[in-house]
Amino acid sequence: MKINSKDSFKSLKKLVVIDDLVDSGETAKIVKEMMPNSKFVVLYAKTSGKKQADLHLYDFKDEDWLVFPWEQD
Repeated sequence: MKINSKDSFKSLKKLVVIDDLVDSGETAKIVKEMMPNSKFVVLYAKTSGKKQADLHLYDFKDEDWLVFPWEQD
């Protein structure tokens, strides 16, 4: 299947989108609008955005700040 526009994603039956973190959940909402048949999976979920993820591994409070290894000097 050739995907050449955002409308191409809407016809896909199965699609998993993986992200490192869901914070406010805004990115997840956009993904769900663009790809309604997708599953949004994250490693880390903050409280306010957790319900936007279909699956997550770790919970964090909204006030927690995560620093990933690639962000450190």
